[in-house]
Amino acid sequence: MISSSSGLIGETQKRLPTLFSSAAERLADLGEVPDHWFSYDGPASLLNQIAIKAVDVLKVKQCQILVLAPGGIFRSQAFHGLPVVVSGQSSVQRDNFRAQEILQKAVLGDDLTFIDQHFKPLNRDQQAVLRVGPHENIYLFPMRIDTEPVGLFVLAVEPTIRKLEDMNQAYLLANQAAKVLHRESLPYSDEESIVEIVMALSKALEARDLSTGEHCRHITRLTERIAVDLGCSFHDIQSIRRAALLHDIGKIGIPDNILHKPGALNDREWVIMKQHPEIGARILRMIAGLSDVARLVLAHHERFDGSGYPLGISGEEIPIGARILAVVDAFGAMITDRVYRPARTIPEAMEEIQRCAGKDFDPKIVKSFTKIINMPLAGAEPVN
Repeated sequence: MISSSSGLIGETQKRLPTLFSSAAERLADLGEVPDHWFSYDGPASLLNQIAIKAVDVLKVKQCQILVLAPGGIFRSQAFHGLPVVVSGQSSVQRDNFRAQEILQKAVLGDDLTFIDQHFKPLNRDQQAVLRVGPHENIYLFPMRIDTEPVGLFVLAVEPTIRKLEDMNQAYLLANQAAKVLHRESLPYSDEESIVEIVMALSKALEARDLSTGEHCRHITRLTERIAVDLGCSFHDIQSIRRAALLHDIGKIGIPDNILHKPGALNDREWVIMKQHPEIGARILRMIAGLSDVARLVLAHHERFDGSGYPLGISGEEIPIGARILAVVDAFGAMITDRVYRPARTIPEAMEEIQRCAGKDFDPKIVKSFTKIINMPLAGAEPVN
C-alpha cells in the first residue's frame, strides 16, 4: 500500500496541487525515461518497445498497453510477456460489463489499481481482457494526456509480489506510453480525435487568457472525482470532465477590455460577460462528439433556485454535470487570487459553498463535494 495523505480542511494553500491532480501525475513529473532506451520505427513500435522495456526493467511477467476506445471499451495496443490462454479470450472485450467496469474505474482513478487475485479472483472474461491467468496479480496504471484518460498501462506479476520494487520507474514508463499516444496523434478512432480536439481548445483558451485556462485545468480533476462519487455513467463522466476543462471556452469571444479588466465589472460589462456560456455552447455544438459537453457548458452558471443564467432553469432541470460544475467552479474561483480581491482559504470557501446549498447549489452535490475535499488522497487500493 502507498500511504495516504491527510484531509485538506485546515491545510495551507500549498496543498492545492494535491487537490487538483492525481498521485500518478505528480510522480510522473519526477523525470523522463532515457531516450536511448527506444528507437523510432513508428508509434506502434514505440509502444511495443515500452512494453518490452517494462518487462525487462521492472522484472514483471508481462506488460500490456490498453487504449481507451469509443463506448468506454479498451483495445490492446501493445503486449509483451508470456500470454496466458483463457477461454473466450479477445483483444477487445465488448460484452462483459464487469470486465469493462473494472477498467473504466481504473482509468478514472487518482492512482494505480492493484488486483490481488488471491483475495479477489477475476472471472474468465476479466482474465481474458487482461490476458492473465488466475494466479497473477495485476497493476493498472491510468494513462492520461493532460486531463484526458487515454488508456491503461497493465503489469502482471507473480502472486507473491504485492509491491513493485521500482514503482517510480513504472509510473515513468506509463507516462511515456501516454506521451507516445499524444505526440504521434495516433488516428485510432473518433475517441482519440475528440481528445485531440479537447486539448487544442484548452490550449486556445490558455493562449487567450492564461488565468482562465489554468482555472479550468485545476477544477477538472475535482469535478471528475465528484461525478465518480455520485455514480455517473462512464459516458457522462467523460462529458462532465470535458465540460469542466472547456466551461469558459466562450470567453474567447469576450472583448479584451472586459476579460482583462483589473477590477469589478459594471452592469453593462456584466451583460456582455454573461454571454460566454452561450458563446461556448455554440462553439462546441459545431464539433462532432461534443454536443453533450455543449449542453453542460451552456448551463454551468444556472443556479439551483432558478436565479442563474442564461436560461433561468432550476433544480433537476439543470443537468447534473452542470450542477457539479457550478459548485467546483465557484470553489476554484474563491480560492484563487484576483486583482480586486485576495483568495479565500479552503475552510472559508467551504463555508460559503455550504451556506449556499439549496440556493445556488444542489445540496446533494455539496455533500459529495465536501466528502471529496475531506477525503484522504490514498494510493493503490485493491479492487472491491
